[in-house]
Amino acid sequence: MMLTRLKLAVGVLVMISACSSDKSLMDDVTHAPAYDWRIERDEWGVPTAIGATDAGAAYALAIAHAEDDFATLQSVVFSAKGMAGRIKGKEGAASDFLHALLKINEQLETYYDESLSSEVKSIVDAYADGLNRYAADHPDERIDGPWPITGRDIAGGFILSSPLFYGLDYEIGGLVAGTLNPCAGQLAQGDEGCGSNAFAVAPHASADGSTFLLINPHNPWDGPLAWYEARLHSDAGWRVAGGMLAGSPFPTGAIYNDAFASAPTVNRPDLVDHYQLTTNDKDQYYVDGQWRPFEKKVIWLKVKFGPIILPIRRTLTYTVHGPAFELESGWVAVSFPDSAADGTSIKML
Repeated sequence: MMLTRLKLAVGVLVMISACSSDKSLMDDVTHAPAYDWRIERDEWGVPTAIGATDAGAAYALAIAHAEDDFATLQSVVFSAKGMAGRIKGKEGAASDFLHALLKINEQLETYYDESLSSEVKSIVDAYADGLNRYAADHPDERIDGPWPITGRDIAGGFILSSPLFYGLDYEIGGLVAGTLNPCAGQLAQGDEGCGSNAFAVAPHASADGSTFLLINPHNPWDGPLAWYEARLHSDAGWRVAGGMLAGSPFPTGAIYNDAFASAPTVNRPDLVDHYQLTTNDKDQYYVDGQWRPFEKKVIWLKVKFGPIILPIRRTLTYTVHGPAFELESGWVAVSFPDSAADGTSIKML
């Protein structure tokens, strides 16, 4: 009986939330800026996102990608807003934990307006508007919760994904699970024989005098890290084709045009450092000749368990080095490029 009442209560809450979300979504989409845009597809269905401005092209790209793979885009949106646990359960909660640990919302509040140019913000806003437009027009495909989204959410996804390219998720996941002891001696790792490949052929070495670039970035076939093939054209100057990543309006990655081509790779640089902390029984750690208190922050992760979503309480701990975790060997702090939560990743956008 108790479980039945809980399910009913959760169902009522979800219905109220969904109705409210739908209304606010439709209001926002109705009042969104008008863009001069269109989508053209070739015989294989590959889209060309065309706009009078770069923002218009970004708007068209969002809609084209949503037409082809809205499920992946929604997954990226939930992660970018720290809400992945609501649809992916435990797996999504790990992403939400990292979202909170990186203080993404706080970084966006502090650094978004001052760090990004009006041009960049107009592009991420337009991309968000395009996703909102598709979500509003296809309520049967939409999962209520994060809608409507903004350009800040797109920037938040960039902050969340950037550290994954140097393996921060592996480091943090191992510390949380207790399977990684960073202060123990480790054997040097040999070459695993995997990674991205690229081969360039200069005009003097090709039969017809053309320049060739073979791009083989070893991304998965599907999911948020899969390349989405598209072309971007704008009257303001964008002329590029190739692979785009879900949730990003910018043509970065395996791309080319008449003047250049680029082949991406992930080389896993050593950007993460660990510090074994000296602590006392007053919840303090020793640094620079003095005892300092840990910074504590309580978060609630919303995690899907079967048909219901439950709040899970977690406490985050920070030091001057970065986040800290209590292991069997004691407290260990982790330092990485964005550990100061000083807007570093936003400034790279």
